[in-house]
Amino acid sequence: MRTGILRRHLLTSAATLAISTGPLLSGSAVAADVDNSANQLPEVIVTAQKRSEDLTKVPSSISVIKGDALGSSGINDFDDLSRAVPGLSVQAGASEGSGNLQIRGISATAGDSTVSVYLNETPITVSSRFGGATQPIPFDIAQVEVLRGPQGTLYGASALGGTLRYIQNKPDLNTYSGFVAGDLSGTVHGGINYETSALVNIPVIAGQFAVRIGGLYGSDSGWIDQYNLYGQLQTPGTNSDKKKLLRVAALYQPTDDLSISSNITYQRSDQKDISAFYTDAGVANSLANSLDSGVSPYTASSGLFKESSQIRGWTHDSVLVADLGINKDLGFATLTSDSSYFYRSYNQLFDGTYYNSGAFNSYYLPAQFTPSPVLAFAPSPSYQPVGWDTWTQELRLTSPDNPPYPLKWVAGLYVTQQHVGYTQNEIDPEINSIFQKLYGVPIGSISAAEGGPANYNNFFNPIFSSASKETDDQYAAFASVTYDIRPDLHLTAGLRYTLSHEINVSNNLLTSFYDVGLAAEAKSTIKNYSATPRFSLAYDINDTSSIYTTEAKGFRLGGPSGQLPTGPGNVCSQDYTNLGISGPPSSYSPDSLWSYEAGIKTTALDHTLSVNAAGYYINWTNAQQSVNLPICGFGYTANAGDAEVYGSELEVVYAPPMLKGLKLGVTGAFNHTSITKTTATFATVGEALEDVPERTATLSADYDFPLMGGWNGFVHGDYNFNGHSHGSFQTDLPNFENQAYGVVNAQFGVDDENWKVYLFAKNLLNDHTIYQQIEQATVVEGYTARPLTVGISARRDF
Repeated sequence: MRTGILRRHLLTSAATLAISTGPLLSGSAVAADVDNSANQLPEVIVTAQKRSEDLTKVPSSISVIKGDALGSSGINDFDDLSRAVPGLSVQAGASEGSGNLQIRGISATAGDSTVSVYLNETPITVSSRFGGATQPIPFDIAQVEVLRGPQGTLYGASALGGTLRYIQNKPDLNTYSGFVAGDLSGTVHGGINYETSALVNIPVIAGQFAVRIGGLYGSDSGWIDQYNLYGQLQTPGTNSDKKKLLRVAALYQPTDDLSISSNITYQRSDQKDISAFYTDAGVANSLANSLDSGVSPYTASSGLFKESSQIRGWTHDSVLVADLGINKDLGFATLTSDSSYFYRSYNQLFDGTYYNSGAFNSYYLPAQFTPSPVLAFAPSPSYQPVGWDTWTQELRLTSPDNPPYPLKWVAGLYVTQQHVGYTQNEIDPEINSIFQKLYGVPIGSISAAEGGPANYNNFFNPIFSSASKETDDQYAAFASVTYDIRPDLHLTAGLRYTLSHEINVSNNLLTSFYDVGLAAEAKSTIKNYSATPRFSLAYDINDTSSIYTTEAKGFRLGGPSGQLPTGPGNVCSQDYTNLGISGPPSSYSPDSLWSYEAGIKTTALDHTLSVNAAGYYINWTNAQQSVNLPICGFGYTANAGDAEVYGSELEVVYAPPMLKGLKLGVTGAFNHTSITKTTATFATVGEALEDVPERTATLSADYDFPLMGGWNGFVHGDYNFNGHSHGSFQTDLPNFENQAYGVVNAQFGVDDENWKVYLFAKNLLNDHTIYQQIEQATVVEGYTARPLTVGISARRDF
């Protein structure tokens, strides 16, 4: 009863707010594509419903950021994008490509992703169980579309919370063009950064065949310092990184009714260490067990931008996306074939010292041995490579954009197969010799007491080893139909039916300390069947304004919880006791939700004002959430119970006629999440979902003005606020409270027909708020925004 009343109240309030405030469009979307002489906002075209449509006519909450505006707003990654787009948030990751996305509070810290990510028509979504969201480098991007709310009808099971689409520029069949560009900047508490890029578009056969070739190379300095165990600076800027990208695209259009396109994009990011520092680390300095040094070196450096890892945690993230698209106009409909291949190799080396020798020393050392900081700091690298290999095929028929009858439709078939290989190998090369020196006996003498073979030194080196392989096959049929009840009243109904078959096989050595309690081989086969309907009713107030309401279902696949130790004396037993459970579940079930949304989209005041407002209520059933086991360092996925989410979003852009060239933007989002029913001991009714900011807001301003000799000046500024959130259900963990913070960015420069030169500053006020702290095996890692970065950028078009 309570949720039904709340739902009706929310939708009524949202519609009232929408009608009273008017229109919408992303503030960033208009900044780069404007007619200054008229000071009017441009029409924005999206392809969210698998056809090209005016944004104001799509019954869904969508933000659009034009490619040029990505640069003017300094949006280089998901963190930047989340601060500019309402409703989008990121669970921080310590390395490039390890963050997870969520939209409207539908958390993605566990299980499969809740936000599907696309590059053109290629899904590049990966499961959160193996790594973070695939992050395209923003090069040669036409626009980014952020679709909020369940998009499963057209985009599949991993679109529970929404869809993020990066759309690249197509080759131009008629014009030879291109550009060269470069950035040079410096970061406070860091060093010099640079980026160079170039692109050329070649019409090989005018009007019929063109190719587009471009590339990028860049290097960012690190801003976190690594200290050794003597408290001495070891490596300044340890988290530096490099990135590179190559794109080749072709378009062949032999006739007006046939086009064939192909895109190949390869990118690689290499980070030399994690972008996290220690807010609290290690064990206290002690002389008690030093190894003949006479001086204790065991001072773990912690504090803002400081870390004292024994091993530099590098990351190599390589992505290859290739697609082939064929479009044939059949008259009554357009037949489209999208064939694509996605490969990602994500190789990481972590400092596993605190997970392995540190945790072993603190929690698992037999009682007759005195814990020693020397043993705790035995260096232990943890190597974790993972690879995804995905083939996708979609065939669909789409009705004409302006049919002579009151019906538009799209229908298709979809099939995909994804292979995932994951390995975790953690070695402790010095633990044997350190143990012998400290206690005068070989470490193998305690192997039997720890659950391993008697007198087995290699029980602790490697200290953990595991490998998993997973195959996921999905088959789907989908359709969406829009019927014009009247010329100004439109009803849309859609349905997707999906079959999936997932096989996961995990193998463990069983001759390593942290393998105790694991099975030699664990195999699980999981089948899922889902139907995801979607219904919308939209009313055109006039040619530039509409109101709508949408009801949609989202669905996410279930899966294996992960291999965790079980049985008597296993290394996670204390964690299980703390959580009040006897052990982890073997698998987690699918979860689903129903979303109810109402909103308005309009452009008013002679196309100088745009407002988009939406309100929503979401009922989430069997929500998948992550559970952290801080002592043993493992974690698993479980169904936490049911949750509700409700909130609102607002985006406003105004181009005041009295001052040509000025554009003002405001975006904001409110999001309330709450567990309403719990089936797990780690979550209680009333708790908020993980890593979901309660409030976000962005203020932006762009001003273009004429100078002389064909040159123009421009100024851009924005303030991005990210509100308070909870990063854990467990109140005793440091990320239970995630702090609010804000970032200011600015640019000013000049441009003409061929040149654009400007100065820029990111995080202008140098905000140092530690917005997230994650505890892993007694170490607390902190995250902040990148410190103040100031530089100059130049681009030459031809």
